[in-house]
Amino acid sequence: MGNAVRFDYQHQQPVTIISGADAFANLRGYCEQHQGAKLNILVLTSKGHHQRGSLQPLLDQLHPHPFTVIDSIQPNPDIDALDALIAELSPQSFNVVIGFGGGSVIDAAKVVACSLAGANSRPLHQRFRANEATAVTRTCSLISVPTTAGTGAEVTPFATVWDDAEKRKYSLSGAAVAPDAALLDARLTLSLPAFETLYSGLDALSHSMESLWNTNRTPISEAYSRQAFRLIVQALPEVLANPADTHSRAMMQQASLLAGLAIATTRTAVAHSMSYPLTSHYQVPHGIACSYTLPGVLQVLKQDPDGTFAELLHDLYEPAMQLLAQLPIMAELENYVQWSQIEALLPEMDVKQRSGNFILPVNNTVIYKILEYSAVFYRNTEGASLR
Repeated sequence: MGNAVRFDYQHQQPVTIISGADAFANLRGYCEQHQGAKLNILVLTSKGHHQRGSLQPLLDQLHPHPFTVIDSIQPNPDIDALDALIAELSPQSFNVVIGFGGGSVIDAAKVVACSLAGANSRPLHQRFRANEATAVTRTCSLISVPTTAGTGAEVTPFATVWDDAEKRKYSLSGAAVAPDAALLDARLTLSLPAFETLYSGLDALSHSMESLWNTNRTPISEAYSRQAFRLIVQALPEVLANPADTHSRAMMQQASLLAGLAIATTRTAVAHSMSYPLTSHYQVPHGIACSYTLPGVLQVLKQDPDGTFAELLHDLYEPAMQLLAQLPIMAELENYVQWSQIEALLPEMDVKQRSGNFILPVNNTVIYKILEYSAVFYRNTEGASLR
């Protein structure tokens, strides 16, 4: 374990990032360059984006090529729904897949793009429930267009799949899962309501911190993490107070991107491990679920008797605590679950694929301390209301 940053690492960032008001300008040319002149394009999004017309500027760039829009993607996409969608779409020979939306839409686009060419009618069921894993491959181009500022899914080589029936969370991962390109235009986030702005912003905050208290931290991932953290501390309160502030929206979008690049290297850690049962059992939005324990994690690290983590916590502890104290995290959490219900989930919170990345050994005692410290913190603070 320990606090030392790793110097034995390989770093690869395969996603082409195009950011700014002209991000869509050469979309058709980009697709043609990678797939030739004969394109068949699949666009995945949500009903809200399709109905509001926010998707139209992107669609305008695709003509004269044929495209199909699927706007049925739900938050936290379920394994059976995704398998059904893959079975429906597989015969149509798409060679470009575009995910236009938040993290759930982009994750769904990743999963679909990596499953279209397979022969299995239920590829996710076979992979995750039947444990018949095969190599993750992709033949089509994959383009991500984030409309929230939080998940960083536009640049990560993994996608989350939820299993509503079995109350489990899976992750599809591999080089093929990373998009070929990410198109960022902060204006797409202007219509986000306050609670979605908060939830996605907290997700980015959690990513920036989870990639720091992480055994896989490298000099490059730490640079991404700390810059993301600094941007969030400044921009998140500003964008919540003034949702039409395009500059603050752009800062949050860049922070989400940077934090995504960080976790692409490190993966997440104990706060995410503790979050999964809340989303599986009580549908707690991911941004709230993975951030309500951040004060407790900070306190556990600060209380280390040897002061091992003083350097790590420098320029992190005080700004983070001040930011978390002014946000309505507990009020939002209690819209979904009570603290006694959270504590009852403790036996499910130590997911070793995530908690094993934490810079301290994790067991139920450590998890209880994180919960206890977090409860004390929220009892002594009162964030501004969103509702």
